[in-house]
Amino acid sequence: MLSSKASRRYATALLKIAVENKSVDTVIADIGVMKATFDGSKELILILGNPIVRKEKKLSVLTELFRSRVGKTTWKLIELMAEKDRLALLPGMASDYIRQHNLYAGILEVQITSAFDLDDDQRKNLLAMLAKTTGKKIQAAFMTNPDLRGGVVVRIEDTVIDGSVKHKLEQLQQTMYRTAV
Repeated sequence: MLSSKASRRYATALLKIAVENKSVDTVIADIGVMKATFDGSKELILILGNPIVRKEKKLSVLTELFRSRVGKTTWKLIELMAEKDRLALLPGMASDYIRQHNLYAGILEVQITSAFDLDDDQRKNLLAMLAKTTGKKIQAAFMTNPDLRGGVVVRIEDTVIDGSVKHKLEQLQQTMYRTAV
């Protein structure tokens, strides 16, 4: 989703209102529903971004999709964005809101890739170590990649910690090439 200064402002305002209304948990759940819908429907994003489609039609589509699935605070934001003809910003606002919420709540999104599926104890130990190291709550997405041969690769935002056997072998190979010359 494209993020813009305007979508970040809407996300910031929504978080501020959610904190004031003590509805942070409800709003993040609402936004999760919306983001999952946007991620699964490129057509919806195209409709929202199409200037030819009238804002009333866009709001009608959103009403059908979300009105019964989101809380009052989130729905009021959707109505405000429709009134201002800013519904094209909604998918980006949802992504921005999740980032701002996670920052507010001290949650760090982490992507963990291993050569094979980690068992529950391995996952718990790894998550506990990451939480202790970062001082934040960890929200992890686990994936497997057999090419790693062993070990794990942890991606935290723009930082990659590569503890895979594949990476270690590549480092060893580079060292051997340098010393052979």
